[in-house]
Amino acid sequence: GYELLVAQTVADALVLLEQERPDLAVIDVGLPDGSGLELLRAVRGADGVASRVDPTTPILVNYREKLLVLDSAISETRNQIAGNRFNSHLRRELLAMYQEKQRTISSLTFQELLTISCRKSAG
Repeated sequence: GYELLVAQTVADALVLLEQERPDLAVIDVGLPDGSGLELLRAVRGADGVASRVDPTTPILVNYREKLLVLDSAISETRNQIAGNRFNSHLRRELLAMYQEKQRTISSLTFQELLTISCRKSAG
């Protein structure tokens, strides 16, 4: 059987990854103290010696959820801007959301993008 280890934060996950060296990590992008994408970068950037995190640990990341939340927030903010075109605060929020979506998409491989696209079309 398998033992399930659960971390609620990026910091806790890093500690578990160092101490337990799991066979697989499933990471959510929305964690209270940061992004699961930051955790992914930390794992992939580890040397396996000083940090004791194995950079080759297989990782599954739920990008689809993040992209769906960003799309929903972008749509809602665009609707708010339509009612008040001169609100610079809303425009800055919208720009930040578009930039975050672009960063997320840029971090994905072609295969991950294809998987997200197929799931979205099927659902």
